[in-house]
Amino acid sequence: MRNGVFRKSALKVDLKCLAEELGESVTEEMKVPALKKLIVASKEYEEVFAKELLHRIVSERENEIKRQEREDELKRQERDELKRQEREDEIKRQERQHESEKLKIEASMMSNGFRRERNSQTEGIQEHVPVGLQK
Repeated sequence: MRNGVFRKSALKVDLKCLAEELGESVTEEMKVPALKKLIVASKEYEEVFAKELLHRIVSERENEIKRQEREDELKRQERDELKRQEREDEIKRQERQHESEKLKIEASMMSNGFRRERNSQTEGIQEHVPVGLQK
């Protein structure tokens, strides 16, 4: 049995997959040394083929991990962008609400100022009304 077949980056799951590809029955309880013995003892075992097959199995697993990491990163970025957009929308909503309140206050002040001005004008008129015409 040569260790050249079994890559250091190969995990137990990779060895289980290799053994199954070679037509061997594998159980969850099997440890790495038992899997290696099972693979080498397989009637389908051929060192170069097994090495290439294990390389493909490891590469596929690593590529799947990278793909999943990229997908997770994209989802995280989408969530962050959504949160950023929600914060911006809330700020804009608050600014609009603030502007609306400001306009209401200004309108109220103008209206009150107009009433005061009109009342003072009316009071001034009453002061100049001849005595006999006053109520």
